[in-house]
Amino acid sequence: MRTRNEGSIYKITRRGKTKWRVAISLGNARRSMRDFDTLAEARRHLTEANRRKEVGLPTVDSRTRLGTFLTRWLEDHVKPTTRPATFESYSAIVRNHLLPALGDTLVSRLTPAAVSSFLRGIADKGISAEHVRRVLRNALNYAVKHEVVSRNAASLATVPKREPKQPTFLSPTQARTFLGAVKGNRYEALFAVALSCGLRLSEALGLSWADIDFDEGKLSVNKQLRSVRGAGKAFSKPKSRRSVRTIPVPQFALEVLREHRLTQEFQDRLAAGARWQDSGLVFCSKLGTPCDERNIRRSLDRVVRAAGLPRLRFHDLRHSCATLLLAQGVDPRTIMEILGHSSITLTLQTYSHVLPQLTQEAAERMHQLLMGR
Repeated sequence: MRTRNEGSIYKITRRGKTKWRVAISLGNARRSMRDFDTLAEARRHLTEANRRKEVGLPTVDSRTRLGTFLTRWLEDHVKPTTRPATFESYSAIVRNHLLPALGDTLVSRLTPAAVSSFLRGIADKGISAEHVRRVLRNALNYAVKHEVVSRNAASLATVPKREPKQPTFLSPTQARTFLGAVKGNRYEALFAVALSCGLRLSEALGLSWADIDFDEGKLSVNKQLRSVRGAGKAFSKPKSRRSVRTIPVPQFALEVLREHRLTQEFQDRLAAGARWQDSGLVFCSKLGTPCDERNIRRSLDRVVRAAGLPRLRFHDLRHSCATLLLAQGVDPRTIMEILGHSSITLTLQTYSHVLPQLTQEAAERMHQLLMGR
């Protein structure tokens, strides 16, 4: 007699044909069920599943469908070991791309050719095939490690080549136009800090007033605030170790922040009254609650359209900051520190479009230095 946690075997008959069904508890009210032609096969499967459970291996096997495996992988491995934002990103890729196309495929039958064909299809739709392949490869690495499959079909697949997308950025003239256009906008201070300090949106929204030192003219990035599916807003650690940083704030941005704090204290707080939530956030709603990213993006769209500027994502303000600093001759390593990049290689690769201009300017400066004209 087996206990409930050890699973059960049932005899079922359909259209006069007998099958043996194995039901295994996966926890959290989930069960895995599979049918076999003979009782011996069913018993072998259940015995193997219980053996795997005892030694800490997943109870799925090579005949598990990819959709079932990916769902278990997300819950059992990704969720407890990664940041909420990473879990949400992986879940979206599994939900929107992998499950519809490959979910019914047996894990053991997934081939490099099938994955390559799938990646070509999503690339044709303008979706990042490399990003999707990375998630599937990570999942199958877990499957190989835990002896569910013997090879990683995603690692062996061919990823379609695509031209690297150049970041959109503002020229110095366009940047000045943009700062003029956001004057009086509710998010003026947010846009000014993003452009002048190169913050990611999540980093800016995670700023508290305690993170800004007006006397020293610096701000500290030590957390980020993001929307998490099913959990609302959540604070988390910055993207990487180097993302935790203290950076100088240009004088004009400090002045905008001072004005923003006065508006928050003597207009928003007083108007909200008892509804005000004292979150301490630099950028928040009129009630003191975290900002809605959708409202920020809509406001940015309206500003750039009215100013006749090219369409910008919020992240393009970060790109513009780096490009403007490079154009002014600021050392790439300094820019790496300001942006919180994990390496100088990433900085140079991301902003390689500016390097030809810089090398030409370097040649002209060398000519002036040596020839005196």
